[in-house]
Amino acid sequence: SGVAAVPNKNEYQKLLEKGGKVVVDFNASWCSACKTMRPVFNKLSKEHDDIVFLSVDVEQASDIASDEHISSMPTFKFIENGQVVDEVVGANKHNLESTMDSFTS
Repeated sequence: SGVAAVPNKNEYQKLLEKGGKVVVDFNASWCSACKTMRPVFNKLSKEHDDIVFLSVDVEQASDIASDEHISSMPTFKFIENGQVVDEVVGANKHNLESTMDSFTS
């Protein structure tokens, strides 16, 4: 299904209110580790059609980043029915994939 960019907090809340499983990539344009992880995140989004994949630029949507207590990029949050159930911080491909595996099982 691919990754949807989230422009603002209003849109973010609407997407989370739909329920179900959501994975959010919190990133920044200047962050080289984020660029490294983008293809991995995109690939996961294509493998899991039943999950919503979102991308939040922490500079464009600093209110979302602040609400979610994002302190380093990239941060990946795994959300189920509006609740954060897991999180991966940093450019760790293995961690992201294994967290994804347990999130989908």
